[in-house]
Amino acid sequence: MKKSVLIILAAFLLAACGPAQEPSEPAAESSLASEETESSQVSQPESSPESSAEPEESSASASFTPVEGRQITCENLIPAWVETPYDPDRMFLEDGELYYSVERDGKWGLIDENGNEILPCQGDSPFQQCYSGHWMTGYYLLDGELEQQVLELTGREICPGHGNPHYTYCILPEGDTALQTCLLAEGNFSMSPFEEEAPDQPVFPVFFPYESFNLEEEIPDLNHPFGFWNFTDASGNQLAEGMEFENVGWFNGEKLAPVCQDGKWAYLDTEGNLVTDFVYDACWGSDWVYDESTQEYGEISPYAAYSLAGGYAPVCKDGKWGVIDETGAEIIPCSYDGGAPYPGGVWLAEGDAWQLYLFE
Repeated sequence: MKKSVLIILAAFLLAACGPAQEPSEPAAESSLASEETESSQVSQPESSPESSAEPEESSASASFTPVEGRQITCENLIPAWVETPYDPDRMFLEDGELYYSVERDGKWGLIDENGNEILPCQGDSPFQQCYSGHWMTGYYLLDGELEQQVLELTGREICPGHGNPHYTYCILPEGDTALQTCLLAEGNFSMSPFEEEAPDQPVFPVFFPYESFNLEEEIPDLNHPFGFWNFTDASGNQLAEGMEFENVGWFNGEKLAPVCQDGKWAYLDTEGNLVTDFVYDACWGSDWVYDESTQEYGEISPYAAYSLAGGYAPVCKDGKWGVIDETGAEIIPCSYDGGAPYPGGVWLAEGDAWQLYLFE
């Protein structure tokens, strides 16, 4: 039975914003660029989302600048990350490059962050990295020439197919209540002392099973509705005491992290307080999870919400995209047709026209 591993990520470096101005080094024209946008800046929105706690007033301007030559025409654009999209160390390759899966006519391809095509849109599923850093291609069949092209352009080869370890952390409800590191690899589940794989975070996601389990008899299910998620420190102290979340993201040094209840996402601060209501939709990623209504396992996509980085996160509400800041304020209203993160900026779509904007 395939298990869910919810090590949630989303470390996108969306820098603080200020008065709109032209970027000092606009990116070069891409091979996938469409016509230039006529707008030179997007004005500051007038509204912010409802919240369960009053956020601090944001001192940042919501103005941001479109980057010349950085337009892409496609149906969907998502980061080409690790196959389970919850590892904050997998946002970039070692050289700092960022890649995206791009969808056209229901098929997926791979581009670099400048929009240059690495692979044409022929795949049945988004391109992602595996834990060994190879490219996962779904049902995409490559000939030798294309495989060599991928290796030359990205420095990564196509994944030959192998198992990958999945880590998470849990605290059992009975007996030894210390933090445990849980490892699922090649269909085998094991637990080890927390210190052996401790995350470098003040607080981090931890799963709390509703019942203890015997590893000699069963492989436990670390997933809702078999338990809940919260955040703890290294001593196991819960951040949001008494709250049970279906899913959570990471703080990664930011002031907020995404949390999920009843299929909707909100944002929690480092004091354990909700600064928004549960109004946002899952907007990216997929996972193999248990469906309470059918009592069966199946893939759910999209599955996760983006964590903050640089004080901002792209969010989706009722199918429309916007941006929140570190106070929980919706500084870019959810009015766009698509969104994707970018270091220091964000991709936003109107119809199939995607434009890269940079915060200043």
